[in-house]
Amino acid sequence: MKAEPMFPGTPAAAAALSVATRCYSPALLNHCLRSYLWGVRYGTAHGIVFDVSPAADPESHLLQVATGWEVVGRRPEEFPPDARAEMLARHPRLDFGPALLARFEAQARRKPDSATAASVGNDVAGRIAANPLEDRPPA
Repeated sequence: MKAEPMFPGTPAAAAALSVATRCYSPALLNHCLRSYLWGVRYGTAHGIVFDVSPAADPESHLLQVATGWEVVGRRPEEFPPDARAEMLARHPRLDFGPALLARFEAQARRKPDSATAASVGNDVAGRIAANPLEDRPPA
């Protein structure tokens, strides 16, 4: 396996990882780690400099790309099969897809006029299930 990109070495990042490790389910923690690492991979591949001033805000774009890939499989061409296999070996999805969908559906019932409810109504379940990362070896 290739060396994994390093996480930020700041006290804030260390504290956040410590809290997440204690409080998140293993599936959610791995999702957070994968999302960060997918963003690093995408940013590096596209020459996007991140961890810069908040005014520049490339992190929002990287997070959108990374979580779109991570949750519903958007932009699969950006993440080659070897990178997928490596990432999932280090940080497996576990029950992430079904657990996230259950939370989406619960929130949609509580808040029927929310963006989450609209997402459920627009077949987020099908998009999560069709994600190339979900519940099968990478394509």
